[in-house]
Amino acid sequence: MAYQYRCNDCGTTAEPVHSRAALRAVRGRHRQLAHHGLRPDGEHIETVGVRQRLSWRTGCGFTVLAVIAVLDWIARHL
Repeated sequence: MAYQYRCNDCGTTAEPVHSRAALRAVRGRHRQLAHHGLRPDGEHIETVGVRQRLSWRTGCGFTVLAVIAVLDWIARHL
């Protein structure tokens, strides 16, 4: 899982990082350089690359559950 720091106040988006420690470092560095150590109102953290995996896994999970439900129905009615 990767994290990406985004500051809407100044329109900055950092490169994705793969650990929370690296994310804190990026956020702290941005706050010091761009906002004199203050927390900007428009900053937030985004999780990058998870949406595609979740939709794929959710689709597979739904398919497996549907197949199990159909097989269960067939077994009960035969």
